[in-house]
Amino acid sequence: MKPFPYLALLAPLLISGAVSAEERTGTLAQTREAFKVLDANKDARLGAEERAGLDPQLTRGVDFDGDGFWSKDEFLLFHRQRLLAAKVKPAADLEAEATRIQAARKAKATERNTRRDPPKPVGKESKGLPPRPAPREPKKTRPPSTGSGVV
Repeated sequence: MKPFPYLALLAPLLISGAVSAEERTGTLAQTREAFKVLDANKDARLGAEERAGLDPQLTRGVDFDGDGFWSKDEFLLFHRQRLLAAKVKPAADLEAEATRIQAARKAKATERNTRRDPPKPVGKESKGLPPRPAPREPKKTRPPSTGSGVV
């Protein structure tokens, strides 16, 4: 497959023309269209061959789940970052979707950590100290004897 230059996807947004930098926006629809263009085999994820035209320096850490592919969500966050780097303002719909994705990731990470770490005990045990032994019963003693010692 011939690599598709990613900048070609951003070109309509980067052309200065009559639009000032503050007025240029990248929408959710544009991001979804860019994903469709890159997804040559239409499997709803981007493999290494489909990402061949992208600069490896810019793509570090995009594969959040580490499966070797970029999901639509992973691509959306990457595309948003590239828009911001190009001083193109993400539209409200794109920002809302990015916020949703990031919140879902955070919730999933929290859930994973909660399942992995058992609840911590309260009190001295939570400080790493051994539990205090139970109090002992007092020893039974004989009453003191009075007198000469003869019974």
